[in-house]
Amino acid sequence: MVKENPKRALVVEFFTAHHETLIPQVYLLEEAGYTVWVAVQRSFADKLRTQLPGRKLVVFGNRGPGLHLVGPWLIFWTLLTQRIHTLAINSVLSTTLRYMVTLLWLLPHVRVGALAHGTNRLGRGGSQSWIEKRIKHWWVLSTHQLDHLPPQAKNLKVGILPAYAWCDPKLPVTLPSALVAQQLLSSGQPANLTLAIPGHPDALRRDYAGLFDALEKSSPPPKQIQFWLLGNYSNHAGPTLIHEIKQRKLEAYFRWGSQTIPFPHYHALLMQTHGILPLLHSHLPSTHQYQTSKISGAFNLAIGHQKIIALPKDFLVSQELVPFVLRYDEQALDQHFLDWCPDDFSSSQRLPLPSMTEQSAQYLNVWNL
Repeated sequence: MVKENPKRALVVEFFTAHHETLIPQVYLLEEAGYTVWVAVQRSFADKLRTQLPGRKLVVFGNRGPGLHLVGPWLIFWTLLTQRIHTLAINSVLSTTLRYMVTLLWLLPHVRVGALAHGTNRLGRGGSQSWIEKRIKHWWVLSTHQLDHLPPQAKNLKVGILPAYAWCDPKLPVTLPSALVAQQLLSSGQPANLTLAIPGHPDALRRDYAGLFDALEKSSPPPKQIQFWLLGNYSNHAGPTLIHEIKQRKLEAYFRWGSQTIPFPHYHALLMQTHGILPLLHSHLPSTHQYQTSKISGAFNLAIGHQKIIALPKDFLVSQELVPFVLRYDEQALDQHFLDWCPDDFSSSQRLPLPSMTEQSAQYLNVWNL
């Protein structure tokens, strides 16, 4: 008889995004010897079956009672019947989490950790205080976030989730070929320098207007520079931005996704670019948060893929990101587009990523703080 593995964990994602932290948590727990279940919304399940084949899935509804009530109940039942003693919550959805915590009080033996994508969610009082009485162990994504924890969160145990775990070469992640991956982008001619702008379209987070203005002002040859908009530009602000690109006759500088780009294809595309340009400019409302309580996913992508990331000259970054940063004057972006070349996005100051074993130990250490 095969002996069952007593080390069991469940990772739950209440939203339909955050691949960049969900999938690494599965890998990190498995590296530590756990058998891992994953709980997700029904609309997210097919993606996970492709990206995490062979894992045990718990599927709940997409919205309303199916999400807020049935989801926590299914998680509770799975923890109970499968004798799972470790629960990792990948992102915080307040309404659902309140129901989840209510049930978790009935399972005092289950240790629970949750990921706060922004530290401004911690120590907020109200229902969050009640949640933190049961969930005292939290992860953030960068050392700079640890430096900006709110005073009310001082009693919590907070560690760092190394969200670039999927970059370890030992992981069974099969990336598609360059040609297959590029088929998910609009057509375009190759350029000498290709920069990625990752994330879903959001003009409040990224200075698209400044990018368009700089291109119109400098008019570099299209074969010199091209930008890959790595997100689903068929929804949210995407159609408006694509319309503006076409209206300004800037199509030759861009390729974009018209659907959600699957996890392996996303990273295959990113690996083909020379660097990352997140457009986090000083006048945007979210820029200050990205230097204090929040983190742009572009930061971990830069470290994980050893890509240079271009940031404004006064933008504050954590120490681990420093070797990957190329500084620029956001008021002279048009001139940079004329001057930048692939050599500007190469560097000998690369830091070796910690091994999967080291990352797993760092991740699990949150329960030992």
